[in-house]
Amino acid sequence: MPLPAEDASARPRRRHGRRQSRQPETSTLACGWSCSRALLIIAVLSTILLVASTYSQADASSLMSLYLQSAAADRFLGRPALEGRNATTDADRTISTPAPTTPAATSVPPQTTAAPVREPVATTRASGAPSTTLPTLQTTLQSSQADGPVMQVTDGSGRLGNNLAFILRGIIYAKLTHHVAVQFSITSKSVKELFEPKAVLQLSSSKLEGQRFCPEKSDKRQEGRPIYNFQGERCKGSTAKDFHTLALDTLVQAFKPEFKSCLNNVGAPEDAEKELTVHLRGQDLWGMAEYELKSDKPIPMEANAHHWLWHQPPCTMYRKIIVEEGFKKVIVVTSPDLRHVCVEWLKSNAASLGIEVVIQSGSLMEDFCALAKASNLVLSFSTLGDNAAVLNKRVKKIFFREFAQTHSLMDCGLWPGTTLYQYKMPISEGKHPPYGNTYREIIKWFTTYDETQITKSEGCR
Repeated sequence: MPLPAEDASARPRRRHGRRQSRQPETSTLACGWSCSRALLIIAVLSTILLVASTYSQADASSLMSLYLQSAAADRFLGRPALEGRNATTDADRTISTPAPTTPAATSVPPQTTAAPVREPVATTRASGAPSTTLPTLQTTLQSSQADGPVMQVTDGSGRLGNNLAFILRGIIYAKLTHHVAVQFSITSKSVKELFEPKAVLQLSSSKLEGQRFCPEKSDKRQEGRPIYNFQGERCKGSTAKDFHTLALDTLVQAFKPEFKSCLNNVGAPEDAEKELTVHLRGQDLWGMAEYELKSDKPIPMEANAHHWLWHQPPCTMYRKIIVEEGFKKVIVVTSPDLRHVCVEWLKSNAASLGIEVVIQSGSLMEDFCALAKASNLVLSFSTLGDNAAVLNKRVKKIFFREFAQTHSLMDCGLWPGTTLYQYKMPISEGKHPPYGNTYREIIKWFTTYDETQITKSEGCR
């Protein structure tokens, strides 16, 4: 039934009246929110003044440091700076390479930069007052640690051994170019088994002896960024001793707890003196792909062998070391495929050599740990073993035939407390008579080579 005309016409007026009656409520809410926000700001400012009065010895330079640090973090995260902040100069944003004369002795330039970490900022007051944790950006360094440029190191090429070379070269480059910290950005599965992928490593004040020459940074796209991304630059003159020093006082900061625990789990020193750890590189050198851990396929005996096998030590070289040094226990570190022929050769000759043979073929972390804590170590032609030796703080004797090539951090100098022994023989990749190029011939050489043809010397050339 239709409504009366006067009632229908009255509805818009009533609705309009209701709308008009609600307008004062909206205005009241808006005013209330503005007033609440103003009160909140006043409360925050009051709290800051209270803290400032409590710690009256906090100087203005500390506050300015926090101010500049947060500005750098804004730039790194790609966020606009807060209103009222001054833009930093080019000198604040770029990292200069030191003169090559005395790169390690020059003090850190007074730039202020931020780098990503996962912990909140903890500010320590110069007067010795207790530190306070401030709810600042999640991706900023501690203010006491960020007083200078920070360099980022990402993954390098290859597997764990090659990546270790890339990382340690990055650390030494950062130190010699006056960075104060290194920020990891690691995605490789093998590296993440041992190291915290987002670790921030503070560079120590220790100096590197001798001359080092680092190339200038050439990637112009990175100018203006608060963090320089390492590109693989190599500092000429860097030595195994340099890398060993930085591994023990810097890289150790990134060790995962389980890796650190493994390294500290060692036996009695008198037992370690009688143990020899041997690294046997398997897998890709024996007819498998790099990503394969095990294979049911037999070694293709008549196929041409991997050319790097001619750089490996033969099994008889291990016998020479065991007999001459008098070792009683041999720990064989190898890949899970167990295809290296010296695995079975050592086991079958254990009784005649009077030794106990233990096969270490577990996780990558466990295998690498065994190499990195060995007291007496035989290297294969592999960056995994070479660079594990650089991380090793217990090794007394290192035996080898050849260092691995491009990505090995080893050299003939080493570091105090470790003695190097090289073994040479008239066999090479390009010249190896009477042996042919097949896997069958390689195995024959490995297992029957006359060890009287192998000469030993202390040190190397």
